[in-house]
Amino acid sequence: PTRGDFGMAEADVITSGKPWQSALLHRVAQTGTGHMPMLGTSTVDVAGVRLLAAWMRGLPTTVPVVTKSANPTAVSDPAAALAIALGDTPSPAILAAAKASPDAHIRDLFERFLPDSERAETLGLAAKPTAILALKGDATRGAAILSPTGKAATCLACHFIKGTGRDFGPDLSQVGARLNPEQLIESLLTPSKIIAQSHAATLLTLRDGSSQLGFIVKRDATGVTLKLATAQTLSLKPSDITEEKALPTSLMPEGLLAGMTAQEAADVVAWLATLK
Repeated sequence: PTRGDFGMAEADVITSGKPWQSALLHRVAQTGTGHMPMLGTSTVDVAGVRLLAAWMRGLPTTVPVVTKSANPTAVSDPAAALAIALGDTPSPAILAAAKASPDAHIRDLFERFLPDSERAETLGLAAKPTAILALKGDATRGAAILSPTGKAATCLACHFIKGTGRDFGPDLSQVGARLNPEQLIESLLTPSKIIAQSHAATLLTLRDGSSQLGFIVKRDATGVTLKLATAQTLSLKPSDITEEKALPTSLMPEGLLAGMTAQEAADVVAWLATLK
């Protein structure tokens, strides 16, 4: 998986016969920042998750298919925790252990079983920058959130941070030297407010009817070179292109902090501010 393995050993996007070992199912089965869909929903579609699990369990596999994890009570193990979360309401002891887990992913897997009064208050879509900046952030916790196994691992699908991630969006390895904390939180909450010219998105319609979206990294008499979200480049001749449209919005969507708490957002800002 390119957007986090949730702490699982030998993780795949989909593991035939073992849904709890599939990163895809972990993403749809949890709340919080790692939840998929990333935007537009804050709850888990339990029926949908169980349908996906049943489909994955029935996929052809070369290994013996089992119906539950080897240790169905160990919420300290991500795969076992998901196997438990796929069932009905866990026992009070398991819920207490999951709630106290130091692993944010495991806490997020079981949050749907908790009463509203015990759930972490997340930012949602109405986050206030001043409230986040008023908190003292912890850079170490922020680094963990933005790590390949952290709640915000999805950020590494577009950004490099100290050699980790993908070279598509701006490299964040020295972002603290460019932006102060106020500018950092503004760029996280409203990414379309200020867009660097080098990362302004362009939509190209091609003669064959298809389209390509990305950043133009080269333009000359021979045509244009477009950088795609896969971090690959595509060179096109002028005769290949029928229409070129500059997009007014950033390819980084708003709402990426919606599943974080204010403290987690403050921790992320604290970590980014140290990158110089």
